[in-house]
Amino acid sequence: TGSLPAPLAPVKKSVVAESLIKKTVAATLPFVDDSHEPFCAGVTAGQRHQLQRGLTLMGRTVAGQRLRQLLTHHDICAGTAAIPYNGGYARAERGLFGGWSSSKIILDEVLVAEVDADVLASMLIHEATHIERAIAGTSCGISHDCEALPNGVHLEEEIAAHAAEAEWWIEVHGPNGKRSLSLAALAQNRLAASFGEGPDAFAALVRELRDDPREGKGIT
Repeated sequence: TGSLPAPLAPVKKSVVAESLIKKTVAATLPFVDDSHEPFCAGVTAGQRHQLQRGLTLMGRTVAGQRLRQLLTHHDICAGTAAIPYNGGYARAERGLFGGWSSSKIILDEVLVAEVDADVLASMLIHEATHIERAIAGTSCGISHDCEALPNGVHLEEEIAAHAAEAEWWIEVHGPNGKRSLSLAALAQNRLAASFGEGPDAFAALVRELRDDPREGKGIT
C-alpha cells in the first residue's frame, strides 16, 4: 500500500526554487550519525545522508523512537525514487517465513534533496505508521473495513498516518508549528493546526488532501 504526506504534494514543483530562501530560519534539531540504519538499493551517498538525518530526528519523540526501532528491528529499508505526484509511499510485504524485511519506505528524490530534516522525519513517521499498522494487522489493506475515496485511497488509513505525522510535528515544534519560509514546513504546520482542532476537522482536511485523481501515479 502506498501513500504520501499529502500536504507536500502541491509544493513539490516549487521546492527547488524555494531552496535558496527556505533556510532563513535555521533548523535547531541535532544530527546524529548512525551507520546501522537500512537503506534500499540505489540510494546515493547524498540521499543516504539526508535520509539518515530524517531517521535520526524521528527519535525526538517516544512514538518516533518506537517507529524507528520497528524499521530497524524488521530490517525495513528507506529509499528514494522519482515520484510524479506523491511525496512517498510505504510498501508492507510479509515474507514466506513471516518476516517483514521485504517492506520498504520510498520518498520522492526531489523532496529528499531539498526539504529540511524535520520534514523528512515527519514523512518517515507517516510512512512508518503504515508499516506498523500492517505488521499489527490493523491496516485498511488487511482489515478492508475502511472508506475508500473515489481514487482508491483508504481514508481511515491516511487519517491514522497523518495523525502520527501531526503529533510528531507538534511535539517537536509546539502547537504553533515551525517558524519557517519553507512551503513544506508551512504545509506541516497546517496539518498540525488542523489536528489541534479536533478529529472532525482533521478528518475533513485529510479527505480534502487525499481526494486527488493523481494519487498513486507512478508508484509500482
